[in-house]
Amino acid sequence: MAFAGRATRFIFRIAILLMIVLAGMWIAFSRPIWLDPESRKESAVVNPSILKQHVERLCTDFFPRDHRHPENLFRAAGYIRNQFQQSGAAVYDHSYEVEGLHYRNVIAEFGPESPSVIIVGAHYDAVAGTPGADDNASGVAGLLEL
Repeated sequence: MAFAGRATRFIFRIAILLMIVLAGMWIAFSRPIWLDPESRKESAVVNPSILKQHVERLCTDFFPRDHRHPENLFRAAGYIRNQFQQSGAAVYDHSYEVEGLHYRNVIAEFGPESPSVIIVGAHYDAVAGTPGADDNASGVAGLLEL
């Protein structure tokens, strides 16, 4: 009986410790204290019309953006690459082949090289026959403006 009580207390202590660690991680990542308050205000400004322009461009100029239309995917990737380059990112491609067709991921890097990295991603392809506006293009637009 004493063993069961000690085991229960041990599990309870581990659970409390885990909750404290998770709460600390949440605070650290949801409220980054290393940014100065002025830079946080500046970075929070998003222009909805620019987001809309990116979505419309991806959904009309590069339609359809599915695996059967790699030429449109290639053009969309070029647009994304150009937007990242204009914002000062170091941009490179990760090319790959599937069933004899070539595709690419566009990768942009900002800031200094360091062991601490934040990865944010979005996909620019779409389901065949759809403009891919509600998750694909809007996700890319958000990423470009981020």
